[in-house]
Amino acid sequence: LVEALQNDFGLFRVEATIKSKDMNEYLNEYKAEMKRRKVLFPGFRAGVLPPYVMGDIRRYIVCYGLETLLGQLGNMNDLKFCGPDREEIRFGDDEYYKQIIVNDFRGYSFEKQRDTWKEGTDFSFAAEFHAISDKPLIDAEEIAV
Repeated sequence: LVEALQNDFGLFRVEATIKSKDMNEYLNEYKAEMKRRKVLFPGFRAGVLPPYVMGDIRRYIVCYGLETLLGQLGNMNDLKFCGPDREEIRFGDDEYYKQIIVNDFRGYSFEKQRDTWKEGTDFSFAAEFHAISDKPLIDAEEIAV
């Protein structure tokens, strides 16, 4: 918790790493789904992803990893993600991540962090977001990770 703005509403910050093992698992699930659906790219077997689509797929995998990790964090701590005025947000949407993922140590924005991730590597990030809590936030210091 960075700041309790009201008894049930606050600004939170999380710094986390999605391990390469998990990211690769998401990628393998994606590939298996493409194979199951018999998605074909010209010149490639079903389920085999050509290099020219990997950029889009990497972007999807990073967003899926963020959605999974942040969703688990919210569920574990009874937090409902929202905007700075308590408004509903589109959780899992790139536009939302552009707002909450802070620049990394290299000065990379969310989009640059997302676009430079490569399979076989961890994805580390920091996010600052507003959330409504089912528990009182006054005097709260940390949330479970």
